[in-house]
Amino acid sequence: MVGIGETYVPAFVLALGLGQVTAALVATLPILAGGVLQMFAPRILHRLRSPRSWVVGSAVVQGLALAPLAIVAIWGASPAWFVFLCVTVYWAFGLSGGPAWNQWVERLFPRSIRPGFFSRRSRWNQVALLGGLVAGGLVLRYADSIDAAGATSGEVPRAVLTAFAWLFGIAVACRLLSAWFLAQQTATPTSDLKMESAKTRLRDWSPEVRKLVFYLLAVQVGVYIAGPYFTPYMLAGLKLSYGTYMLLLCCGFGGKVLAFPLAGRLAKRYGPHRLLWIGGAAIVPISGLWAFGSEWWYLACIQLLSGTTWACFELAMFLMFLEAIPQHQRVGVLTWYNLGNAIAMGIGSLIGAGIWQAFGGGTEAYLIVFAASSLARLFALALLPGRMRVRWQDWGSIVIRTLSVRPGAGSVDRPIVASLVPQHPETESDGAAHDDTNKLSA
Repeated sequence: MVGIGETYVPAFVLALGLGQVTAALVATLPILAGGVLQMFAPRILHRLRSPRSWVVGSAVVQGLALAPLAIVAIWGASPAWFVFLCVTVYWAFGLSGGPAWNQWVERLFPRSIRPGFFSRRSRWNQVALLGGLVAGGLVLRYADSIDAAGATSGEVPRAVLTAFAWLFGIAVACRLLSAWFLAQQTATPTSDLKMESAKTRLRDWSPEVRKLVFYLLAVQVGVYIAGPYFTPYMLAGLKLSYGTYMLLLCCGFGGKVLAFPLAGRLAKRYGPHRLLWIGGAAIVPISGLWAFGSEWWYLACIQLLSGTTWACFELAMFLMFLEAIPQHQRVGVLTWYNLGNAIAMGIGSLIGAGIWQAFGGGTEAYLIVFAASSLARLFALALLPGRMRVRWQDWGSIVIRTLSVRPGAGSVDRPIVASLVPQHPETESDGAAHDDTNKLSA
């Protein structure tokens, strides 16, 4: 669903002729609804007999949210607000099911098999995502060649829109199939879960955690000044083909996946706090490098470099969360961080839109947006705490789930909390040997 459907929504908006700013904002602003709705997930769950009901229901609604986009593609036109509504529902139910899913799968799988199971699951998910991404790009490339052969200037790209209808239809079917598989799992009673109040945990955050979260949100504002605008820059500004666009997305995502093992070795050697400094500094110039060339091979190299640097940054971020935050607070802190992250993405994308329009809205304006993003990331680096009282433990690899593929950042990822099993449970500060701590793997 993610590879063949959600990834190509901004490109679909451009094909509909809804504008470059709309194509950028549709990738960020709807995520805010998901960040808000997930805050109510614990209260909703307490009213249900099993988290399975919420998880399966969220998956079904998320998948069906793409169905109207397939109809719009066949129709050939739509107001921007309707596309925003569909994507908002998609993200709202996609993100809000996450906390319940993390709690539920912890009870489904014995602790002894979780690390191996979720590692294999993550690898197959990445293969499936890349397969969907490549398939979608090839279908759109073929459809675009049909339109180019018989179309006149200004004509609606009928073959491309028909291709988008097929992609979204397949995405809906894939998500409904995954919901069916989820529904076959054991319905764990809600009373067995530990869905603590996010509000209570927020009051208990340590000063180190607050500093860390504040820095990470500042980084996200800077990143998303440019992040949503890479797609319209490539497709509308540089007029790249869908095939080249797909290739660049794969380079960013593939580079990130391949770099995670290297990032893990760096974390083990230097510690998560130093790795966060390395990753935080490395992501600063990435968006600005887009201003120095527009050849596909140059952009592919930037995407590979971007994936590598973001692997270091995100692994360090996950490890810092695990080191600095007590085990019983992790779900709550991640929930609040997800909300703040969604707000930061929205703020950054609106700033980028203002800069782009202020400088004329052309191709050169994109380059100014990218430079502004690098400058904002540099300023954010000054907020990174110089010292944090965290302990380094011998964590295994971190299992992540990819929520979305993004040019310029590789992907949007979240750790699978249920996969976190400590290497040495007795060293956990809260002594909760039965809870999960840490084993994440790309």
